Amino acid sequence: MEKLLTPDEVIKILGIDKKTLAGHVAAGDIAFIAIGRGTVRQRRRFTEEDVQAFIDKRRMINALPQAKTRRTSRGRGSVLGHEMYDFMARQAERRLKRPQ
Repeated sequence: MEKLLTPDEVIKILGIDKKTLAGHVAAGDIAFIAIGRGTVRQRRRFTEEDVQAFIDKRRMINALPQAKTRRTSRGRGSVLGHEMYDFMARQAERRLKRPQ
């Protein structure tokens, strides 16, 4: 038979507050065993396996964002659909069409 942990022991293991533990229990994130016959205020105990399963479930890896490559020169156009559109040429065209 495995040892049952009290809420205070689980709080020390996880390094969290009592309210945080209660929130995880209420959300169903961590399993517990109800001890005693009370239904209103349950005496909760936790197995070491359940605490470890909670830790494993909450484990995350934050990967560093990939560095964006810089363009060495500023482009003179933009791609719309599949063809290149030269905004500078269009601007020059419009300037020529303006009345003087």
